[in-house]
Amino acid sequence: MPSHLGAGHASPPAKRRLRSQARPARCVRVFGHCGGLGADAERELRKIPFFVRGKARRNTERFANENGVATITIETLYDAKAHFAR
Repeated sequence: MPSHLGAGHASPPAKRRLRSQARPARCVRVFGHCGGLGADAERELRKIPFFVRGKARRNTERFANENGVATITIETLYDAKAHFAR
């Protein structure tokens, strides 16, 4: 009688991605603002702990959209931080 655990059946091999096939950077669309994060701002954003990084990104994108900023710079990050710290 075959086992209900599926013993004896080979599972399909796990697919691995090569670095050359890595996924493109995820673009988070918040309030219509997408892709305007500068390289320096992206590096600065990576310094923020992972568990609050998403909230910081969303707040910064929201701040940039409300103030008509096309490209988010380090200054925009700090301005948004000051704005939402109130």
